[in-house]
Parts: sequence; C-alpha cells; structure tokens
Amino acid sequence: DIAVLAIPVGVRDDYHEEFARRDVPLFVEKPFAITVEEHDYLLSTHEKIFCDYMRTCFSTTRQLRAVVQSGVFGSLKRVVMTEQGRVGATGLSPDSYKLDPSLSGGGVLMERGCHPISQLEFIFEEYKKDVKSAEIKYSAGIDVQVSVEFGFQSDDYQIPVEFHTSDIYPIPNKSIFIFENT
Repeated sequence: DIAVLAIPVGVRDDYHEEFARRDVPLFVEKPFAITVEEHDYLLSTHEKIFCDYMRTCFSTTRQLRAVVQSGVFGSLKRVVMTEQGRVGATGLSPDSYKLDPSLSGGGVLMERGCHPISQLEFIFEEYKKDVKSAEIKYSAGIDVQVSVEFGFQSDDYQIPVEFHTSDIYPIPNKSIFIFENT
C-alpha cells in the first residue's frame, strides 16, 4: 500500500525509480532531497510522495503558530532558534555513511537543523521568506556548524530570525520568540 524509504539519500535513486514505475505511494525519510532540482524531479516523478517533519505536528509548534497568527501578544519582533548537533563522542565509526556527504546529503543541517527550520516554515507558512546571510563551517565536506539569518515578511512587517546549529560546540536546544508585549 505504501513504501517507507529510510535509507541514505545517496543510494535512493534506484528505489525512487522502481516505486515510481510501480505507482507505489512513498514516504521518504529526511532529507527528502539535497537540491531544489532533485526535489522538483522527485515531485514530478511520483504521483504520491510524502516527507514530513514530526515537529510540525507538536502541539507546542501548532500553538505557537496560532499565537503568531492571532497577534495576542502584539507583533512578533524577533526569533532566535538554536539546535545542538553531535558534540563529543558521536558513536559513529569512521566509515559511517553519515560522514560521507555523497551518501548522507550533508551534516548538522540535514541531521538536526532541518527540524527547527521545518517548524519555522510551518509557523511562517503564509510569509515570504528570504535568507539574509548564512555562515557554514565544513569538515571533510560535511557541514559542522551553521548560522543563518532569515527574514520572514508579511504585508505589515518583517520578522528577523536567527538560527544556529553546531557539531563543534554545545548549544542549548531552544526557541525564543520576542513579541511586542511579551
């Protein structure tokens, strides 16, 4: 009835082709795709293909979206989100697929950062998005630290968002939403 594709992104091509040929609905584990072109190709190839990020279904994420949309605390002035990656002993062997960007699709941004970014996308679904700046540090082709400044814009105002994730140093997992009145 449905297939779940939860293998490294770098070895999925044959499976995508076969499930598309069979017209089997497909649920794809993150990362869904590595490039916009790959994303568009997968959507055009499969009749029914899905990828979801669990945190968009969290009650707290949905409540926060309602708070932002309602304006109950006034205008949202600023957002800061941080997400810790794998700091210290990782338990990964040196030949792990997660350390090979051609198989894993990337590092800390794909593994951890995609979750808070999916929450931001859900919360600000109706807003225009713009990446203002991005600083990414790499080690052996894998991103190990990412800092991004976004701008989410509505007709009325712009909301600056800072996002940070790191495998290099410990940072707390937190989301700070600063409103006009709280």
